[in-house]
Formats: sequence, C-alpha cells, structure tokens
Amino acid sequence: MVNSLLGRVKCVVRNRIDRHRYPYLRITELPSQRPSVESIYYFINQLGKHQPIGLTHEVATGYHELPFPALRFKTSRRDLQGRLDRLAAIQGLKGSYGLDIGCALGGLTFGLQQMGAKMIGIDRDNPSITVAKECEALFKTGANFECASFSEEMLGYLAKSYGNPNTGKFDFAIWFSSFNWVAEALGMNKTRSLMRSLSEKADALIADSAIGGKGTNALSTIGVVSNETFVEFVMSSSTYTKVTQIGVDIDWYGRTVYRFFR
Repeated sequence: MVNSLLGRVKCVVRNRIDRHRYPYLRITELPSQRPSVESIYYFINQLGKHQPIGLTHEVATGYHELPFPALRFKTSRRDLQGRLDRLAAIQGLKGSYGLDIGCALGGLTFGLQQMGAKMIGIDRDNPSITVAKECEALFKTGANFECASFSEEMLGYLAKSYGNPNTGKFDFAIWFSSFNWVAEALGMNKTRSLMRSLSEKADALIADSAIGGKGTNALSTIGVVSNETFVEFVMSSSTYTKVTQIGVDIDWYGRTVYRFFR
C-alpha cells in the first residue's frame, strides 16, 4: 500500500515538473490559428494515445526531435543531428530524390530536405504523419508525406508520384528503425519480394540493421539475428551488388548503418 501510494505521488510530481518544463503539454485544444507552433504542439500531445507499435513510447512524446529550433518537446530518442551528419557525409544526396521509409514525425525527411534533397516520407502512424504535415504547412521545406503501410504497391505509387521524373524511381531510400516492423507484418517471402522491388526503384538504400529492441523477435522469423545476417538478407533479396558500413548508432542498440548500392 505504501509503495503504491509513493508511486502515485512520484507520478504526480513528475507530471507537474514536465508541465512546467514543457509548456506544450498544456495545449489541450486545437488552436484556431493554423498552422502554428501551438497547433503542432497540440498534435504532438495526441501522440501515443493509441499505443502505436514501435513508435512513440509515451503519450505526448515524439519518437525523435525535429530540425526546427522553434519546437521543444519530449522525445524518446535524441540523436537526429548525429544521424543527419552521417548522411551528410554521403556524396550525391543534394538534389537527389529520396524516400524515407518509416519516417515517424519526419525528422530525417525534413533534415534531408533542408540539406537539398527532394524528400517523401511514409509512415503507417497517422498521428505522427499529422505532426509532420502540420510542420510542413508552417515551415514550408518542400517535403511531402504519406500515411500508409509500406508495401510493393505503395512503393510503386511513391516512385511514380515522388521519384525522379527522369528515371521514374528514387535516387536513394533510407530505412531506419522500422525494417523489423515491416518484416513482422509481411513475413519472409513478401519481405524478400519487397526488398527486391525497392532495389529496383531506389538506386541506393541506406539502412540500419534494426537489431535490438522490441522488434528482435520479428527479425528472427526471417533469419535476421545479427548485423551480418541483415546484410546477407538484403544482398540476397535485392539487386544491390555493393555494401559499405557508414556508421553505428551507439545509443540505439548499437545498430550498424549500411549503404547498399550498385
């Protein structure tokens, strides 16, 4: 009884501290002025209420930061700039057409757009995409967003609608921290087929191994149990012929980041 009461008291105190530290938590009604920082905050406050798999871990908490200094809110991870710096070191992204698979709030999508790429982000979590679209409406970076599950059919639509008009496909795709959830939804054969289609519609793929965390069991069902078996899966399922390691997400399960290309 005492421990239960103490736990409730700690929770109340923590919530009060958070509301003082993060004023956005007080926005409980959608502002009439849209788009605005306040309207973005309102939609951030809706995150996590439906307990999405693999995305926001707490209510009113973003999966990651956004590259807009005007915004300040709680996040599950805080390594956006490091991930963008790693991508910035890759030659040829500026001016290229890119696809961000599992974009969540669009942190990488917006960041790459600001770096000169022409980006489309896709995620199945509607509240996250709503935040991304509200940010785009306010900050006008030129990025696009679609709310949908990633599949071969959707990939074809995205390439036709947002790919390089000269080639009808993407110059590159990034796939961070969501390969495991797609594998869980599609299973072995459909995931292999999707990977082959992706390699045919994206000249390069930049992806982490998705090893570690809640999606580990999903990966094991398709034979991916390590960084090495992830590489084997991609290379054997796609038309990519080369792979290089471009970094490691030390603070996110130590996932290795790779670039697959031809």
